[in-house]
Amino acid sequence: MVETAGRIVPFNGVDSLMLGLDDPQRPQTIELEVGTTVRLVDRRLRKAVATAVGRHPMARAHQRPAKPFDLNDSWEIDDGVVADPVETCVVGNRTEVGPIREAFSSGHVALDAAPPFRLLVIHAPDGDRVLLSVNHAAFDGIGAIRLLQSISRAYAGQDDPLPDVDPLAVRGLLDEDRPRAVPSAAREPRTPRGPAAQRPARVAASAPGAPPGFGIVHLDLDVAEATPPAGATVNDVLVAALHLTVEQWNRSQGVACDRVSVMMPVNRRPEAWRSEVLVNLVLAAQVVSTPAERADPQGLLEAVTLQTRAVKVDGVGASSGMARTSRTPVLLRRLLPLAIDAVADRMADTAVLSNLGRVVDPPWFGGDGGGLWFSPPPRHPVILAIGAATTDDRLGISLRWCRSALTPDAAREICDLFLASIRSVRAPGSSD
Repeated sequence: MVETAGRIVPFNGVDSLMLGLDDPQRPQTIELEVGTTVRLVDRRLRKAVATAVGRHPMARAHQRPAKPFDLNDSWEIDDGVVADPVETCVVGNRTEVGPIREAFSSGHVALDAAPPFRLLVIHAPDGDRVLLSVNHAAFDGIGAIRLLQSISRAYAGQDDPLPDVDPLAVRGLLDEDRPRAVPSAAREPRTPRGPAAQRPARVAASAPGAPPGFGIVHLDLDVAEATPPAGATVNDVLVAALHLTVEQWNRSQGVACDRVSVMMPVNRRPEAWRSEVLVNLVLAAQVVSTPAERADPQGLLEAVTLQTRAVKVDGVGASSGMARTSRTPVLLRRLLPLAIDAVADRMADTAVLSNLGRVVDPPWFGGDGGGLWFSPPPRHPVILAIGAATTDDRLGISLRWCRSALTPDAAREICDLFLASIRSVRAPGSSD
């Protein structure tokens, strides 16, 4: 294992962007939740967390204080846990879990002391729940599930092999990531050029001015319920379904819905360690649709599939700006939230869909699994984010929304629309 304690590590471009977006009132956190049949022992769990943190440098990182004219923010890697990240609670029934989950996910994860995450264990009569909240400035969803796997393996006394790479050196890989100079036809603009045509639609709000924080609803599907025909992927079905959901929800609220743009994070890790390393190595791709495409659900799935295939071939256009972002003076970077808020309504996507894909060796803590759910953070004016993860034959889906924009009843209606949209975009003849 590479010696990392005491190392100073500059932020990469995604770290810098996520730090600029992060705010105690609008925390940029990645949320994971697993259910297990194991009744977790608190002391043993804390020992497992300490073991896992020792194996992953970014799990014991804190942000160093920066001077205004420094060219970058930086992390310092500690020897271990400085602030205890583990909380526990006991509930009498499953209905108590939802409010606890939402309060936990709405909390800010500070970066001034290691680790950059928090862990909550809910002891429930029907099985324990483990909730992980990670500040996205530290690492991405792939890193978050990898951390939870290490904690689970340490708790269960299982081997936890690591790839033969320096986990801090690979943080610069996005600087080398360049999209193709000439994009394929599927990536060309799908709407007429011009300010009005290019402005993404907004998910219609139903609770403007409500208190801040996040709401989360978990869905649990059989993978077959989202399996597409040959040529498309489960991710394509989910992205297309989200486009259709926005169209139908906005129509029900009497709100126009022209160009829908879904932000889709793309994992840029090499294939050899695609599910490894706690690091921010994702870039944001956009998948767009027009009203005409959304009029035909199967045609919409084809349009989405063409775009996601093109992302795999061409790369992600945002990669070219990541190196510059990480070398912006700190004084200017602190103004980033203001700059983003000033242009967000014109430039931000309509919604987010992030799919971890199939999780091999889910973190069940040595017992049987009771589900795995993941969600990325929304941020106004993007008020809806959907996360997905597959374990065995189950597809866990989380809808996470800004409570200041959507009521719980509205979110449940959007959930119903999303499930119906999944069924609609699946082509005839796909498995039931």
